[in-house]
Formats: sequence, C-alpha cells, structure tokens
Amino acid sequence: MATGFPKAIIAALAGAFLLSACEGRQNPFSQLLEPAEEPAQAAAAPGEVIERDVEAPDVFAAREEGLWDGRPSLGGVWVAHPDVKDPERVIVRNEANGDFVIGALFRRDRESPGPRIQVSSDAAVELGMLAGQPTELNVVALRREQIPVEPPADEMMAEAPSTEMAAAAPAPAAPAPAAAPA
Repeated sequence: MATGFPKAIIAALAGAFLLSACEGRQNPFSQLLEPAEEPAQAAAAPGEVIERDVEAPDVFAAREEGLWDGRPSLGGVWVAHPDVKDPERVIVRNEANGDFVIGALFRRDRESPGPRIQVSSDAAVELGMLAGQPTELNVVALRREQIPVEPPADEMMAEAPSTEMAAAAPAPAAPAPAAAPA
C-alpha cells in the first residue's frame, strides 16, 4: 500500500501538469461563437473603430424546417446544413415564437430523412424547440462590420463653445487671499 501512494501522487501531478499546458489553447471555433461588441456597449473614443454583426444573406441564408432529434450533441450552439461550404457565424430565428440565437453553421455531411437543417441540443433549448418536432427556422450568416466612432453633436458643442457664449460669460472671480496667521 505504501508503494501505491507515491505513484498516485505522481500520476495526479503529471495529470495536473498536462492539463495546465492545455489552458492557453483556444478552441478553433471560438471566433465563430464570440459575439461582436454592440456600439452601445463599446467604450470607444472618437476616431476609433468598433465592430458589430451585420446579416449577410448573400453568404448564406436558408428559411426552412430544422430538427433537433432529442439527443444531446457536442457542446455549443450550432446548426448544420448540407449546402454550407465553410463554417460561418449565423443568427438562427425560430419563426414560430420569435426566439433567436447566434451560433455556428457547419456542413451537414450526410442526408437523412426529414428536414435539411440539423440543430444542436443547446441551440434547440435557446430556440424553444421540441425534440423530434420540425420547426420553421430562418438561418442567416453574419459578418463583422467596422464603424468609425464619431462624437455626438452635443459633445462637439460642449468641447468647443462658441465665441458669443465665451464673450457673454462673466470672467471668473479671483480667489480671495488667505488671511495671515496672527
């Protein structure tokens, strides 16, 4: 029993070391799943550029029935369609209830009976889909658009007061001299 204890510690330390080496690696699909910052959330200074998602139906668009077969799928929000060439970021809308989710779009390799859009279990939960029940979905590719940030008109007025306003404003009073100690 005494010989098994050091082996267990060595195995645990080796496992922890190997797992810590994996910590810095990124998921290759993380860029597909990361939402872009919305202009209202971005704290960009004037002259900088912010990014936002824009629908790109020319890249991919499908409005047809989708199906979640009820089985748990490998994690993440995704849909698959046989006409897809490359993975894409998409917005998926459930036409029946108005729910939507942003996720990834992959190519569906094999044709199965039923709807051509296959839905992951995580996407089905977000969209309010029932297992085995085809649902009308609208899937549209997303692209990131860069927008230059311009200061609002009221900020521009506040930064540069007009000469009329400066002339009409009274001059600031000089501070009173401090009393000398007695």
